[in-house]
Amino acid sequence: MKKVVSLVLVVLVATLMSAQVFASSPSSGGSPSLVDGPEDLVITPYASRNSAPAAEITDELNAAKAELDAAADPKSLVSTLTGDKLTYGDLFDASHVVDGEIVSHDGCKFVVTTDLKKGADVQVIHRVDGGWEKVEASVKADGQLEIVAPSCSAFAVVRTTSSSDDTSPQTGNQMLVMYGVGAVLFTAAAVVLLRKKENA
Repeated sequence: MKKVVSLVLVVLVATLMSAQVFASSPSSGGSPSLVDGPEDLVITPYASRNSAPAAEITDELNAAKAELDAAADPKSLVSTLTGDKLTYGDLFDASHVVDGEIVSHDGCKFVVTTDLKKGADVQVIHRVDGGWEKVEASVKADGQLEIVAPSCSAFAVVRTTSSSDDTSPQTGNQMLVMYGVGAVLFTAAAVVLLRKKENA
C-alpha cells in the first residue's frame, strides 16, 4: 500500500511541476523575432533583456515593464485604445543597433512572429518620451504582426481577452484546476496512509 501511495505522490508532483512550467511558457511557444525589417533592426524580447545588444535596451525594457505592471488597465496608459477586457501580451524592444550602439532612425516599420491568427483583436502600444502611444499594427494571414511607428523603442501587444482569435492559453485557470486536483489527491493519499498505520 505504501508503494501505491508513493507512486500517487510522485505522479502528483510531476503533474504539478509540468503545469507550472507550461504556465510560465510564452503563449507563442517562443519570443517575438524579426521576420522583415531593416538590416540593423534588433528585436529584444523582455525575457532576453539581460542579454540585449545595448545597455539602453535593458533599461528601456525594465522601465516599460514597471510601467505596465503599475497600470493594470492599458487604457490608463493610452486612452485611444479601444475595446474592453484588455490585457498585455508580448513586451519587446525594437531598436537600430550598430556596433553595440543604438542609432536613431526616422520611423520604425517591421514584422515579427506571433501566435496570433489573421484578424485577431490586438493593438500595439509604443513607449516614447516616457509615455505610451498607440501605433499602427495589423496581423497578417500567417499570424505575423506588422508594426508601423514613428520611432523605435519598447512595444507592447495589447489583447482583448474575450476575443476568439486570441490563442494564448488561459494558464491561470489551468493552474488553479491542477492545484485543486493535486490537493484532493494529496489529501486522499494522506488519509489512506494514516488509516493503514492505525490498522497496523
